[in-house]
Amino acid sequence: MNMFFLIIAALVVLLVIVVIVILIKGDNNSKPKHVTQKVDTYSKIAINDIEFPKNIVEMSSSSLSQIVKSLFDTYKALGYSSKSGNALEKQEWHSWQVSMLLVFLKVYQNFFVPHEKDIFHSSILNLDNEQMQNDMQKIFRKYINNVNPKKSRDALSNEVIWSAREVSLILYSIMSNKKY
Repeated sequence: MNMFFLIIAALVVLLVIVVIVILIKGDNNSKPKHVTQKVDTYSKIAINDIEFPKNIVEMSSSSLSQIVKSLFDTYKALGYSSKSGNALEKQEWHSWQVSMLLVFLKVYQNFFVPHEKDIFHSSILNLDNEQMQNDMQKIFRKYINNVNPKKSRDALSNEVIWSAREVSLILYSIMSNKKY
């Protein structure tokens, strides 16, 4: 009879441990997390439908303009217009920078830069409007599928996932006052 009670007690203890483990895992799964909304490759995305980091969206227009000017100056200094087409594919821009550029593209107009042919690679300058639209849609999809706008500036600054070509397309769109 003692053996029977020991087996029952062991089963009860084991059952209690299993229930506790299930409850702990259930709590971890119920915590709210940012779920990046995946966007299919065929739906058209309007820039107004993209969520951006709150800190950038709430920046004053003068602050954002200064930052974009600084990013543009950095872009020019890196001399992408004279580099090979393959060099434009290297990922060296981070999500915080791209977020600022996209917010600027979304909200502001009239960013004038003279001598654009000296600034952009010929592969960007030779794109027709349809290809430019398609490429910008790819950028919007990549942003939605890979960037969590709830992350901090530091976290987004560590996400170096953007190529010089993508940044070129965004800057060219800003300069050309294109709206998407």
